[in-house]
Amino acid sequence: MSAERCSKWVRSLVIPKTVCVAAPLSTSSRKALIISNKKYHNDRIRDLPNAIMDGSRLESALTELGWDIEFEVNLTLDDMVEALERFRDSVKDNTEAALFSFVGHATEINGRLFLIPGGLKQKDTTSVMSDDDLERHLRRHSLPFGEVQAILQQVRKGQKPTVFVLDCCRSNGFYSTRAAVADKVAAPSPDLINSCIIFSTQSGQIAFDGDPGWGGPFMSAFASSILLPNASLDDIMIETRKRVIQSTKEVQMAPVYNALTEKFIFNPVDGS
Repeated sequence: MSAERCSKWVRSLVIPKTVCVAAPLSTSSRKALIISNKKYHNDRIRDLPNAIMDGSRLESALTELGWDIEFEVNLTLDDMVEALERFRDSVKDNTEAALFSFVGHATEINGRLFLIPGGLKQKDTTSVMSDDDLERHLRRHSLPFGEVQAILQQVRKGQKPTVFVLDCCRSNGFYSTRAAVADKVAAPSPDLINSCIIFSTQSGQIAFDGDPGWGGPFMSAFASSILLPNASLDDIMIETRKRVIQSTKEVQMAPVYNALTEKFIFNPVDGS
């Protein structure tokens, strides 16, 4: 399956006309890679009807704010690695800010998060595998989030912010024969100085995809919240979290692991 680039067919749906947006910064100063996997071509893995719409919501908001964005959809594992390596090469440490976002299926095993590519070769699960067996399988056939951090760590030395936005499940119930239970080991945390990880849901929990055509609860809230003028990341996540908790009936809480060493504002207005 070859990589696809998404068209911008939902832009008019996602940017509120009443929001004050700053004049865009230089297109090379803030860069983002968004990967949305909707189609999985696997009988045991359901497609995600809203994944591309949710990725496009974020792309539209960042575009309004002057970010330079690569938006990729329905990627195989090789495609995901290639896109990430291109992104690494484009975000040397003098890039003002770098953002990596993944929208799709994921699973968390032994405290490690694995991003699921399209066309995953799923191991036979007629008998229940141990967490260690699942982890070994996923290391070969998916993209460990720790590897995402390691690849970007090669060029992001902490002088400028790096933001990760992960709109995906964090349960280990990805395989149909296994129950979704909380992991025994600590959840993924930032390996990069001056970075933060924004999750759509907490460890051991699912992330709702939402009704087809309406978008998921997390990205619907987050993509509009980053347009708030002069809002700090803490302010953005408080607003996002309130909306997510309400819309998911307290199932998702949109936690953040923050290791930023400076204030970060998505939409600086009036010199902020």
